[in-house]
Order: sequence, then structure tokens, then C-alpha cells
Amino acid sequence: MKFNILVIPFMRRRGETVSLAGRDRTRFRPMLDAVKDQMVFAENLGYDGFCLTEHHMQVEGIETTTNPIMWNLYIAMHTQKMRVGQLGMNLTAMNPIKVAEDIAMLDQMTGGRAFAGFSRGNTARWTATMGQHLDILSAESDKSEADQRNRRALYENWRLVKSLWEDDLTH
Repeated sequence: MKFNILVIPFMRRRGETVSLAGRDRTRFRPMLDAVKDQMVFAENLGYDGFCLTEHHMQVEGIETTTNPIMWNLYIAMHTQKMRVGQLGMNLTAMNPIKVAEDIAMLDQMTGGRAFAGFSRGNTARWTATMGQHLDILSAESDKSEADQRNRRALYENWRLVKSLWEDDLTH
């Protein structure tokens, strides 16, 4: 059995009022170092992987996972064999070709230690913003037209990502 750690880094404590903590380098750097130290410790304990979710526009410091691939690279740079991945990257609001390319590059840079997980995006405040060019809203699982459009985008984009990773290119 393999064991991964899902990390959701925060930059403020419960009840603490902090304005725009995500912009505060005196808070961000210690948080990065703390997660890195925890993952080095976890690897030494025998954990197999590190993963986190993707959330944007969290400048108040609640979830600081705006770029899971950069997080993955940071942790991989400080561990020896721990796999790194995302659970999950929002595949409905992002360019699937760019996502496939970035994860493939991460896999190369980490010596094959990358894995990927994808989501439909369940946070309205950023999914609708990042996916506005596609008329994508957050996943509500309410069978509405917007929800069905989101679901179709996930399936279509997943097929494209998988094809880019597995199929021979003919152009």
C-alpha cells in the first residue's frame, strides 16, 4: 500500500484577522519552509507522495495552493524519492494543453516522480473567473446546464491531456 499526504497550506490561524496574508512575504516564506520541512520529515517516515489541491484568489491566506505544479517542484527539490502531484488540477477552467505540458515537464524535472489528479472546480469565486472564456462555472452537481457544461469540459479536456501524454503526434 502507498501513502500520500494531502497538504492544504494556510497562512493564518483560526480567528486571526489578517488582511491580504498571501501578499505578505514575512508570512509566505515561513509557510513554504514549514511545508518543505514537514515533507522531508514525512519522506523519512516512509510516506510515498505529496499532493495538494488547486485554489486561486485566496490572497487572504486561507489556502495558498495557487500553483500546484510549482509547489510540486519545490517539494521535489527537497526530497529524494517522494512522488509529487495534484489532487486536483481544475481541468475545466484551464488550458488542457498547457496543463499537460506543465505536468509532463514536472515529470521530467523530477525524474519521473510526478502524478496527476484532476477536478471540475468547486469554488465559484475562482472557477468562474478562470473559466470565463469558456463559459465555465464551478461544479455544483445539480444537473443544471452549467453543471453539464462543466462535466463535458472535464471529459473532453481529460481525453486531450491523456492523448497528448500517450499518443504519437502526427503534425
